[in-house]
Amino acid sequence: LTEIRAELVVGGMSNQKQERVLKRHPEVVVGTPGRIWELMSEQNEHLVELRSLQMFILDEADRMLERGHFAELRSIIDLVKSQSSGKNADGRKKMKKKKKRISYTSTVQVMLFSATMTLTDAGRENVSKTRERSNKTMLNDLKRRLPFRQKPILIDISKKQQKNGIAETVSDFIVDCVDEDKDVYLYYFLTQSVGKTLVFVNSIACLRRLSAILGILEFKANLLHAKMQQRQRLKNLERFRASKNAVLIASDVAARGLDIQGVEYIVNYQLPRSAEVYIHRCGRTGRAGGEGMCLSLVGPSDSGSYSKICKAMHRAKGIPDYPIDGTMLRGVKERVTLAVKIDKILNKKKKAKSNDDWFIKNAKMMDIDIDEELLNRNTGDSTREKQDAARAKQMQQTLAALLRKPLVAQGVSRKYFHLNRVKPKVGGKLLLDNIRR
Repeated sequence: LTEIRAELVVGGMSNQKQERVLKRHPEVVVGTPGRIWELMSEQNEHLVELRSLQMFILDEADRMLERGHFAELRSIIDLVKSQSSGKNADGRKKMKKKKKRISYTSTVQVMLFSATMTLTDAGRENVSKTRERSNKTMLNDLKRRLPFRQKPILIDISKKQQKNGIAETVSDFIVDCVDEDKDVYLYYFLTQSVGKTLVFVNSIACLRRLSAILGILEFKANLLHAKMQQRQRLKNLERFRASKNAVLIASDVAARGLDIQGVEYIVNYQLPRSAEVYIHRCGRTGRAGGEGMCLSLVGPSDSGSYSKICKAMHRAKGIPDYPIDGTMLRGVKERVTLAVKIDKILNKKKKAKSNDDWFIKNAKMMDIDIDEELLNRNTGDSTREKQDAARAKQMQQTLAALLRKPLVAQGVSRKYFHLNRVKPKVGGKLLLDNIRR
């Protein structure tokens, strides 16, 4: 649409390719602090020549500048400060030159963006008890640590566009349940709410377990977490984008900066530990004025986080309950229980084989003979293993038969919520049937 060229510079991708891209001298460079500083350290001509730079923008600025995160960004900011003060990055004064050099901050506009910039420290992760009680915001730190030439202008649109800390077009609900029933309620929600759904968890182990169980229940889920290679992340995101009814299970690597059109539902399988992360997770839906919903499964292990989130977001009455059709839960639970049992048997077999392979590999490296009778090899020779395999096969057949049947028999009234039964917006907020506000 314009002649302005924008290029991406991120880790996990080919250095040589990104260097070739920068040789085209794009007007806009979007990147991660680590890769940008790496190329700056290698004296990349386009990145170290800052005299014509007009804007320095930090998205998710409160996260970027947290202590202990993105040390490379600190180096980039130090370079900004050194150029504005007339000193080199090591603190020594520059030699005077006849030709005046335009200083960085005298011509550059510094812009910071975040949905939680003005959230108090009580709602953030990794802050001390003293700071939690101080009621300060990250904005106070940013003003002190960034090279602003004068008092910055704060444009806060969150108070107009948000209610209870999240966008007005996003409704949030909870299901209060025991931890063991979270699988049941997640499956219930996925079967009734047709649309693109993003499920958040707090650990990679939980992510993999959920993926396996949903796979057994014939829900193909895409995965996204920090230990994935960048190429695999991009592939999984592309698959998720391409489907109208896809499911993506993700860690908090997807909680910020991810803009995917058409995400209708967010599910917090595990509550985040702070209101800050909760707000960003909810922000993956309802993008650009669209409508969306966030459902949180709150078990006993989440009670502390739930209290902290409600307190930080000034929600004294808590988050509304999500309506559940009890007539469907029996069928849902029967299917999920079978899937969990099948997963345990398959996982046990996989784990035993993995342990055997580890012993064999290390024995070969040390040139040691290993007694195969001591190995717990999964060849199906033992009576117990054969019994487990037979049980798993039988349960898979039973589950396949159940999955071919509807959860509720024809003619039975189904009074549960799904997107097609959402009433029109009132004041920009989605209202559900039979929900007390």
